[in-house]
Amino acid sequence: MITFQGSWVSDDSTVVIITDSQRGFFISDSLTIKNGELMLNQDSLKINLLGLEKNLKIDKYPAQNENRGWVMVLDSTLFVKE
Repeated sequence: MITFQGSWVSDDSTVVIITDSQRGFFISDSLTIKNGELMLNQDSLKINLLGLEKNLKIDKYPAQNENRGWVMVLDSTLFVKE
């Protein structure tokens, strides 16, 4: 869980924020979920708040990349930790 914590941004400006209190934020052009319940399992990350839900497939777990710092891939989209 600790490696997921932080603010992650994709090239299309989608933002995923994972807090240390197991809360999550998902901000994109089409959907915004703030301070939702975070559910993390081996192959997906879900943020849910009052019926709004975003389920993201974990394609690549967070890892350090020598060129971009910490990166992860969710739903085939590269996210870089800010």
